[in-house]
This record gives sequence, C-alpha cells and structure tokens, in this order.
Amino acid sequence: RVAVSLCQEGAECVIHVDDDGPGIPVKDRSAVFEPFVRLDTSRKQNSGGYGLGLAIVRRIVHWHGGRAEVSSSDLGGARFTLRWPAEQDLRGYHRRSDRS
Repeated sequence: RVAVSLCQEGAECVIHVDDDGPGIPVKDRSAVFEPFVRLDTSRKQNSGGYGLGLAIVRRIVHWHGGRAEVSSSDLGGARFTLRWPAEQDLRGYHRRSDRS
C-alpha cells in the first residue's frame, strides 16, 4: 500500500509518500539517495532498476531549493518527504547553467 499527501507547512510545500513495505534501516537512510545504491540485494538489475530513481528525485528537488528526506512511516514502511519553498523566484531559471 502507498499513500501520497501534499500540504503546505509554513513557507514550504511538502509531499509525503508512505508505504507499508519493509522500510529502510536508519543506517542506510543517507545512502539511499546516492546514485546506483540498491538496498534490496535480491533484486536483479534487469528487473529491479539501477538505483538512480531517488538520486534523480533528490537532485530535482535540490534544483528547486528543497530537500528530500526518508524516515519511518506510520504504515510500517518508509516515508519519503520532499520539501521546497512555496514561493520561488523563477525568473531566469531556464538560463541557469549551474544546476548542481
């Protein structure tokens, strides 16, 4: 089961994605956003991906002045939280060359 919610908390837009899966151990939570990290070693690359999805999500959120976090969900699995400023000055954004 997956639950997605969107809200505004103060000056931030927040998306929570909760699941009822096995969760992510605290020791692995910072690594899960790194490229090519796959915590489920039983999954093969041809059926389980390359470990790029969360790294891409974190980069996109960062480009918009936000951050991505992972914690435990009330559903029993993981909670991914994306936060970014509710108001942004996007003038000239399409011309930015430094998007690191």
